[in-house]
Amino acid sequence: MRRWNLPNLLVLTAKLAITLGAFAIVARYVDPTALLQRLGKTAPGFVVTSVLLVLLQFLLVGFRWRLISGTMQLPGEFLPSLCKFCQIIFIASFFGQFLPFVASDALRVLYLRDAGSRLRVALKSTAMDRGFATAALFIAAPLALLLSPNIAAGAAGVPTLITVSIAALVALVTALIAAEPIGRLARHWWLTEIIAEALLDMRRIVERPRAAGQVILLCVGVHGISCAIFALLALGENLDIGLIGILAVVPIIILAASFPIAIGGWGVREGLTVILLSRLGVAPEAALLLSVSFGLSVLLASLPGAALLLLTVVERRGVPSGQVP
Repeated sequence: MRRWNLPNLLVLTAKLAITLGAFAIVARYVDPTALLQRLGKTAPGFVVTSVLLVLLQFLLVGFRWRLISGTMQLPGEFLPSLCKFCQIIFIASFFGQFLPFVASDALRVLYLRDAGSRLRVALKSTAMDRGFATAALFIAAPLALLLSPNIAAGAAGVPTLITVSIAALVALVTALIAAEPIGRLARHWWLTEIIAEALLDMRRIVERPRAAGQVILLCVGVHGISCAIFALLALGENLDIGLIGILAVVPIIILAASFPIAIGGWGVREGLTVILLSRLGVAPEAALLLSVSFGLSVLLASLPGAALLLLTVVERRGVPSGQVP
């Protein structure tokens, strides 16, 4: 990977500042004593179960990514195993906790290319996997408000988030419809040509009922696990949010956290969780603990990615695994 230059460092610094600033704002509304009391009453078993669910989520993401990648393979072309795709997901997820999502996606592209896929396929499949996952959230977030309209009332930033979701979804549908003329216009530039090809490949998947159904089910499964984790952690805190409340707020929270404005979504996720759950009568310290517990569950589940990264470094250097310290 290329070295970090000044613009990249400035962007990373800005995102770190947003993350810390969001936590600082949330801290103003949280009682530290009440937060510590709630932390002491939280049963560790709920966190352990949440980590296991995140591990399952990673496996589903790897399966979805391989499915998407397989749709654009040429006849007889090598397709890495599901195990390799999941290994890359773990590594990228680990880095995604500390770096912007763009950096973790770049790792996915590089490692998939090293695993034997063409660079073009690695680029397009990674972009499409992220695109399908985000599109599902763009659809789920506005629908979430139908389940609990009182959440949007007075919740700062939620109307803007929903407007952005609808606008992005309309833009994506428009781009898919116009993928062919976009491709003809973009053929003179390598990057835009890749983007146009990804749109065409994405449309081909949408037009194939079996492939589209599998991708949709996997997106629902991945985001459904996020809802289940929130519900489980809320149960561990004895929070009476209810299934409708969980389904109403989690898609919005996950969508906001996926925007590339903070490090790994930290800070943004916590701030919005406090805002939304306050509409359901949840105390700020309880909402903050719930969001941080969710983030820690993802972080703990991604730790195997660090070990897998070490193994890949060893393989690159040709050092026997038994000599790893």
